[in-house]
Amino acid sequence: MSTPLMACPEGWVASPNASFSASCYYLSRPNSGEFTTSARGCTELCAERAAATTLGSSVPVCYTSAEEMGWIQEAWGAQYMCSACSAVRTGMYKDPSTDPDDLDGWNKCVDGGEPHVLFSSDACAGFNAEGTCPENRHGAQYCMGVRGSGASIGSCDKFGMDPVPCLCAGPATPTAAFAADL
Repeated sequence: MSTPLMACPEGWVASPNASFSASCYYLSRPNSGEFTTSARGCTELCAERAAATTLGSSVPVCYTSAEEMGWIQEAWGAQYMCSACSAVRTGMYKDPSTDPDDLDGWNKCVDGGEPHVLFSSDACAGFNAEGTCPENRHGAQYCMGVRGSGASIGSCDKFGMDPVPCLCAGPATPTAAFAADL
């Protein structure tokens, strides 16, 4: 097992790799009142959880590599990311100026970073069997989650029928562009 890169606050998990998007990660727990239906709510929850710690700030995670996404799915996948389970809300979202029925424009992160997985009409050519490309079946689905079967998209205000857990990463802060976009 690798040595953590920094000491994380209680309840947070240290990143095992300096190339990951954050030093510490936090996943809201069931029955904690920390599930949310919206991207804004998740961003607020992440900020609140980090503000009370030495991290100071955090945002919903935006994966920067396949390795980071794999580590997160391994760390929490059995509890939260099975193919039939609820998605976990992330910090990746679609440029709201793009066509909602088009896969192009999935290149935004709450913290201003660039996501590892860039979806495009050319790359996905529809929804594939592994579920790695989002399928916009209901229109106006601009926010990303992840489950065991891959990408899961939903409205930024409501993610399916139920509130979902937030996966926070910090230290990090939301950009002004995120507030303006959504």
